[in-house]
Amino acid sequence: FLQLSEDMSNEDALDLYADICTDNGPSYEDLRARCHTLEQETKQLVETISTLASENKALLADKASLNQLLAQQRDHYERKLKFLNDR
Repeated sequence: FLQLSEDMSNEDALDLYADICTDNGPSYEDLRARCHTLEQETKQLVETISTLASENKALLADKASLNQLLAQQRDHYERKLKFLNDR
């Protein structure tokens, strides 16, 4: 079965078209099935991308919170160190 791809060269696409026109290539049903499979794979990829985007957003929020905590801790220890040095 021939693979359909956006990466196909023009020559490959013309060869596929010629095969279809001369009944040497995949049948209409095969092409419909392949299109259906590609649609399902695309939907799954969109869902995966959406999930990853949500996870990334949560990780960025966690990073911001950790950076804020780190800054607070740094300020606390800098004040403590200054106090000890001033004594």
